[in-house]
Amino acid sequence: MTNNRLLYGVVVLVFVLFVSLYTHPMTYMALYAVLLAPLLSLAGTLLSQRRLTTSEAISPGYAQKGETVRYTFTIQNASPFPAPAVRVRFQADAGIEADHWEAFFSVRPRGSHEAVFHVSAEYRGNYTLGVGEVVFYDFLGLFSRRKTLSKTLVLTVAPRIWTMGPLPLNFTPQDMAQADRYRPAEDYSAISDLRTYQPTDSYKKIHWKASAKRNELISKDFLESKRQAAVFLIDNSAVQASPLKALAREDAMVDALVSAMACCNRLGYQISLHAAGRLDTDFTDNFPELFRCAAELRFGDFGAFDERLNSMVGGRGGPMNFIFIVQTLSEAACLALRSLRRDGSHVVLFYFDPIKDDPQIETLRAFGIHCLNFCETLNG
Repeated sequence: MTNNRLLYGVVVLVFVLFVSLYTHPMTYMALYAVLLAPLLSLAGTLLSQRRLTTSEAISPGYAQKGETVRYTFTIQNASPFPAPAVRVRFQADAGIEADHWEAFFSVRPRGSHEAVFHVSAEYRGNYTLGVGEVVFYDFLGLFSRRKTLSKTLVLTVAPRIWTMGPLPLNFTPQDMAQADRYRPAEDYSAISDLRTYQPTDSYKKIHWKASAKRNELISKDFLESKRQAAVFLIDNSAVQASPLKALAREDAMVDALVSAMACCNRLGYQISLHAAGRLDTDFTDNFPELFRCAAELRFGDFGAFDERLNSMVGGRGGPMNFIFIVQTLSEAACLALRSLRRDGSHVVLFYFDPIKDDPQIETLRAFGIHCLNFCETLNG
């Protein structure tokens, strides 16, 4: 734009010189046209800008790590005047990579234009992205008007499920035999009561001998089989590190979470997921829903992890399988973990490299708590 202004100044000086050398109505008309051109150019740009609308979209809005996503920014021009030059500046959270960060184009009268940015992320997370600024230029490139946009979209990048061996939990041989299928809701080998047949009952429920004696269909009520359960708690407090290192740590922690939940789900465990800043999930074997909750998990200042751990210890109803994914180990956290183990619960602790040399790890192992370095577990 600076070059255009310098060039325009040179043109004006040339016409002024031309008028001084050759006085004629046509030379004056040419000079007036040169002087009025910027005003007409600016007026046309202002008129077209008033009829411009913008929209944005992500396809898809849910992606895997490293997968390329298409972000589209559309400008619709309802004015009879064109927008001769528009520049949009794309912006996103740290961790997002884009094929380009600016787009320069024009929009024809009563037309539209799409600016497409291809983005990807190396780490799991929820990323906000969008066009932060739109700059409109006039026909002559002498003036510009900036418009700041605050609307952003969220791209959710899913974690990765790593294959790991069975976790050291409390399970029975029947759990292992049924690892690859859901357990039945009822135990057909244990009859608890008889009742009148209902149209929704399957033939397996019909008690044929009782039906023959009573001359009507009688159904059997079965005892519900007891299912193993596991409680997951992740420390999703803000990671104290640079943005990229924080993303890498969050990514590893959520990978550990979904991998361990997948392992328990294959064994038929009911799973309850606990994290700060969100509602706890009830016990369920709906893994897609658990995975979605983990993928959308946010890290932030939600209070001390120790307090949440202590409240869980105080609110337990009996021995249970607990799996914890932690960032750090404090003395209060170690006391809570030992309290769970002392009361008969099976406790598995996933930790990461910064605390692998913490002496409290060996203390917890000596107390019967299974402490696993997630990275070493995968390498092993």
